[in-house]
Amino acid sequence: MRKRAGFLLLTLIAFDVTLVEARDIIEPEKISRVEAMQEDNQIEREAENDLLKSEQYRKLRGQEKRAQLEAMKLELQRKKKKRFTEIIDYRSYYDTNFNREPREFAKGSSGFKLIPRSIVDLGGDRITAILDYAPSFEISTLFPTRFDTHRTRRFGHTFSPRVEIPLGKKTFIRGNYTLSKGVKRLTTETNNTSVQTGNGVGTEIEYFMTKKFSVASEYAYSDTHLSKKDAKSGSSREHWFLTRFNYYITPKTALFVQAGGGESLGGAGRSFASTNLRMTIGVNGRLTQKSSAYINLGVLRKNLSEEPPHIKNSTSPFLELIYINQISPRTVINVIAGSDSENSFFAGNTAFLSQHLNINVKQNILRKLFFLFGIGVRGNTYNANGNESANPDESGQRKDHFINLNDGLSYELRRNITLGISHSSSYSVSTIKASNRRDHIFALSVDIKL
Repeated sequence: MRKRAGFLLLTLIAFDVTLVEARDIIEPEKISRVEAMQEDNQIEREAENDLLKSEQYRKLRGQEKRAQLEAMKLELQRKKKKRFTEIIDYRSYYDTNFNREPREFAKGSSGFKLIPRSIVDLGGDRITAILDYAPSFEISTLFPTRFDTHRTRRFGHTFSPRVEIPLGKKTFIRGNYTLSKGVKRLTTETNNTSVQTGNGVGTEIEYFMTKKFSVASEYAYSDTHLSKKDAKSGSSREHWFLTRFNYYITPKTALFVQAGGGESLGGAGRSFASTNLRMTIGVNGRLTQKSSAYINLGVLRKNLSEEPPHIKNSTSPFLELIYINQISPRTVINVIAGSDSENSFFAGNTAFLSQHLNINVKQNILRKLFFLFGIGVRGNTYNANGNESANPDESGQRKDHFINLNDGLSYELRRNITLGISHSSSYSVSTIKASNRRDHIFALSVDIKL
């Protein structure tokens, strides 16, 4: 758990822009599952390397080797397990476009951000129970002109417990909850912000009919409440009921088919109201000894309300992809991609298709020095219906394109203290010229694990 949290935070320090955009679509719980599987892979490799030193182990047959390997893994997991972990991330930065305004109105700002994150592990050998709480404090000083200077103060927090409980040998119950509050972007289409309170609940029951076949029933609920007066009408909530059939090609890897439906509510004049259908296929778990993934690919159908009259039904591709690969002992690659429909805040549009791809690489240069690099691309495509000002190109569609580039260095000053320096740049190009933006963020960071 500690290694996983450390890798995540270290990447977040250098790649604040990229990871935030990736998580706008991919649920953090799904990312945590892949990270947990990758950590399990690492522990298994360590256990196997230790056992291979024993001549007695090398003489064992397949089943006997597997049993001894699992026993060694369990022993290593117990040794590495920490009941309580505190991670403190301090970040000083200079942002050339703090409010994400068009180029001619861009205002620079310096500031700092502090995130103390507490992780409590209450699980055992078979039960997973994690409490994760992270408040955040940010103070920025804007410098628009020498006559107009003021400070921006922001406070937010995220609380996300999750559990997995086996009932006997065939049934597993999983659950997660996320409560978050803070100043965030309304959607990925705009950088306008509002104080938002979010609730997310996910529950799942999986039953194994045989060792290789299982069926799972999943319920997901999410709610977003916007506090800003002119944005309150954009508050929304969503329900999903999904059924998944799994075929385990190995004990750690499953192929699956998933289908289900749900409902979206909210928006001005019920503009977000729709019934939703989704059908996907995918793979979840270990791909190789060094890589883990969750890939969920299919079709999303939104049957929208009849009011207002310009709203139309839509069918779009749906994708959730999380991939982690330790290519070598010195190199780790992390890929997150997605395709989904999002609610729109632009006049004349109620929804748009958002597609993104983020790739992050962590390279160990020297024993304690790491190089971090990331690239993120995103495209937002709007329905052709709506007013002309929102859809100005020849095809009758509004299209926005975003590129994020990130690079940085981190140095492990001590076992539990990491220093970092990073640069992030982001560019947006739209068929609405006034929406073109660019931004650079330079940051120094300190990461402390207790």
